[in-house]
Amino acid sequence: MSAPTHDPTLRCKYLGGPRDGLLTADLPPELSGEKLTGLVSKIPLSQPHQFSLFAVYVCTSETQINTFWIFEFERLEGPNGEQLVVEAPVSQTLDTAG
Repeated sequence: MSAPTHDPTLRCKYLGGPRDGLLTADLPPELSGEKLTGLVSKIPLSQPHQFSLFAVYVCTSETQINTFWIFEFERLEGPNGEQLVVEAPVSQTLDTAG
């Protein structure tokens, strides 16, 4: 019988960004008993994941809150780790002179 690949007691809640509200319990058992604060989680937004954009979340809680570690959205990344930037909106001016 093989060793478990996930620890169901390591529950995570993702806040903000494209996966807002996502609840998981799929962290590896090696993290059991560890403090997860600062841990980075990258979640693919499509499949196959090799070509996907990723939502990057960081664990911000010091302990589990109501049985969940809290991860907050930080940024989007391309499939090769490239950081995506939001383009500033172009302001539109209206010609009211007639």
